[in-house]
Amino acid sequence: MRETKRDTEAIVEHIHALTMDAGLMPKGWRTQVDEGSPTYGNAWRIAAVCPKTGAHYRHPASASAGDYLGWSRGEANRTLRLMIQIVAAMGRTKKQNREKHGIIKPVYHR
Repeated sequence: MRETKRDTEAIVEHIHALTMDAGLMPKGWRTQVDEGSPTYGNAWRIAAVCPKTGAHYRHPASASAGDYLGWSRGEANRTLRLMIQIVAAMGRTKKQNREKHGIIKPVYHR
């Protein structure tokens, strides 16, 4: 399946909404993806952009992985889709995660 610019934009909008809902990024900040070009040696990158200064910072969805998404649109979209799963998990509480995965909270006897 061919990845399109519309696919990438939809994924980025979804990541931004999840990040904001989870409270991981300040209000007013933007999520920006810089398109790469294997021809010119530019990688795809993600950043959180400050509304006042326009400065680019590490996006909370990238965690410790950094801003690198890949060399091609397909590779970048795969990385972005993984970020959706990560941010969705970070936005859930421990109780919600336990319920989702069927984990019963341990009962400690005294």
